[in-house]
Amino acid sequence: MTAALGGVAARMNRIPRLFVALAFACCGPTAAGCGHFLADVGQGPHDRVFDPAQYSALGQGEGKACFSTLFGIVPLGSPAVTWKAQRAAIAGLHGDAMINVREHRNYYWMGLYDRTCVTRYGTVIRVRSTR
Repeated sequence: MTAALGGVAARMNRIPRLFVALAFACCGPTAAGCGHFLADVGQGPHDRVFDPAQYSALGQGEGKACFSTLFGIVPLGSPAVTWKAQRAAIAGLHGDAMINVREHRNYYWMGLYDRTCVTRYGTVIRVRSTR
């Protein structure tokens, strides 16, 4: 009698492992993924236009910032990644602003956890005083 129950217990122990393996095989590829987007950033309504006589170019800057969420709605940190990336690029060359800005976004989603990373590239400038 105990041998028969031992065989049933062994089969019952394999069922959850088999179910988990099948769930990952079927749902795993659709539950995770990534994407990316590269664009030239256009001029916004609050952007300042600089005359070439008003600034000196310091060089090409690059800044990166990331933002994560749980369940797609619970933020982990500040979602202002675009401005964080731009501030990092400007601070790297001790400038005041950026011109000719390009942006590259990477999206990663892994079921319950999502991550967005933004990298901004452009020419970092120092604005000349007009006094």
